[in-house]
Amino acid sequence: MGETVTLTAEDGAKFSAYVAKPAGKPRGGVVVIQEIFGVNHHIRAVADRYAAEGYVAVAPALYDRVQGGYETGYNQEDVQAGVAIRAKTDPAKVLLDVKAAVQEAGKAG
Repeated sequence: MGETVTLTAEDGAKFSAYVAKPAGKPRGGVVVIQEIFGVNHHIRAVADRYAAEGYVAVAPALYDRVQGGYETGYNQEDVQAGVAIRAKTDPAKVLLDVKAAVQEAGKAG
């Protein structure tokens, strides 16, 4: 249902986001924030479910500034890796990426 696109934050940084759109006119937009596991199959499925309910759903890849394309599963090693990469993120820059995702979701109409 969705596709991966490239968004640009206001500081010029580019990052990926999974965007799922409804079949008809959108009821609105939502931003789906990833867990420490990245924009993995679960987060994409959550976005797809929102789209099925009529919303544009945008899931920004909040780790792209540290490691592009990061996604993992749920075993103990994955948890440790997710915690480690999260520690390398800059909260202020993460907020810029979330802001760009909100703007993308706001294009819903």
